[in-house]
Amino acid sequence: MRTDRCTSQVIAGRLAKAEEFLENAELLADDEPRRNAASSLFVNAEMAKHLRRLLVNRSRVTYSAQGLPVSEFTKIQRSAVQLVAAAKEA
Repeated sequence: MRTDRCTSQVIAGRLAKAEEFLENAELLADDEPRRNAASSLFVNAEMAKHLRRLLVNRSRVTYSAQGLPVSEFTKIQRSAVQLVAAAKEA
């Protein structure tokens, strides 16, 4: 995988997007019929270990007709929160 250095503007922009996705996902988190939408937003919130865990579920939460079990949703939610927190510290 190729990586490039980011400017402070790019980093700030990406962090702002991650926070936006996370905040909106948290708003939907307790609404069971909207958990797939919340999961998709959590996945989009983006840092390697946490991002990898989220991306494994991306297609499933975005395109599957089935809902996620609560245990899987909780893991996705936790990863998104940790990912955004790590981005803030970077």
